[in-house]
Amino acid sequence: MRQGFTSLFDVPVEVKTPEEPLGTHVFTAMEPENEDSAVRWNVVSIPEQSSSTDSTKERKASKQQIVESASSAPLSDKANAALNRIEIPQDTVEQISELLTPGSSLIISDYGISSETGPDTNFIVLTH
Repeated sequence: MRQGFTSLFDVPVEVKTPEEPLGTHVFTAMEPENEDSAVRWNVVSIPEQSSSTDSTKERKASKQQIVESASSAPLSDKANAALNRIEIPQDTVEQISELLTPGSSLIISDYGISSETGPDTNFIVLTH
């Protein structure tokens, strides 16, 4: 868990059926409707893109991929399914809940830490 550029803690989690891809999903905490309601979440799922050396082909593949994603299960269903596959220790869930504020993000991705996501960087989700 990070807050700004500062790492607060790391904790191992278990992923059910790790051989299946999770995809990339960004959950963002929103303001509650009122004081008594739970935190609302907005989710954005990033469609997988085929790799290509030709940028024109890549853009066409990207558009095609988005259409294909829309025809299968809705992206929010895929995001929730990915989230449900991740088991976080209960004490960690409680610790995260105490630190959660509107604008906080939970990112689930098959991609690991890179030079774009390491210490002293903003966390970047590539969308192109």
